[in-house]
Amino acid sequence: MYQETIGIVGGSGSYATLDFFGRLLECFPAEKENERPRIIIDNNSPVPSRVRAILYGEHYKTVVEQLAGTVRYLMSGGADKIIFVCSTAHAFLPEVLALVPEAEDKIVSLMACTKKAMTKDGVTHTVVIGSEGTLNAGVYDKSFLGEDQITVYKPATEEYPEMRKFIESVKQKKITDGILKEYMDFCSQLADRHHTQNIILGCTEFPILGKEIQKNALVFQEYSKAYFRIKFWDPLECVLEYLGSHLR
Repeated sequence: MYQETIGIVGGSGSYATLDFFGRLLECFPAEKENERPRIIIDNNSPVPSRVRAILYGEHYKTVVEQLAGTVRYLMSGGADKIIFVCSTAHAFLPEVLALVPEAEDKIVSLMACTKKAMTKDGVTHTVVIGSEGTLNAGVYDKSFLGEDQITVYKPATEEYPEMRKFIESVKQKKITDGILKEYMDFCSQLADRHHTQNIILGCTEFPILGKEIQKNALVFQEYSKAYFRIKFWDPLECVLEYLGSHLR
């Protein structure tokens, strides 16, 4: 039985947080409800746009302070492990930890867990897709340097609006078959262009699109066999593997 309390920094976005909570429960199968770990979620949606803070410096200090406030809140509830359900939010971690240094050993990095899983699988190069903020801040590029380095390629800047469209379709719960097909084409073309079958889902909305495609896999396989040859690396799934390996 997992004894530690898990804290989730959520709300950016809320559907990604909801999806992760469901997967977290499945990560800890239990015959009795009280055998599951305690999970504290702060779905702090009012935090200003992390992307705009990175791109334009808009409300940057407020973003840092509110993220730090959420971390403090989770720690006050006894959180032993803290997970940011947002890749972009990781760009603010140095400033957040400057305000809450006691949280450093509690935060589980999406990037570190993903690199560990990919290194174990022998991956040497990959593409990462994500928000403009995640890609501009280079949170995956920087984390994948050093020992066991993995080369990370990114979409072209002119392709960022297309990724934003996919992300917003999840945030606004407006996923259509048309969006899913565009997403499949986008991923297939990226993989082909960079000669890799590995793509990191560097925005936590993307796995939800993947789930929607899997729901009708037979139909979508006929549409794009190339998409189904790609290995998608979901950072939150890598975090779940990490937590699962620490059952005690």
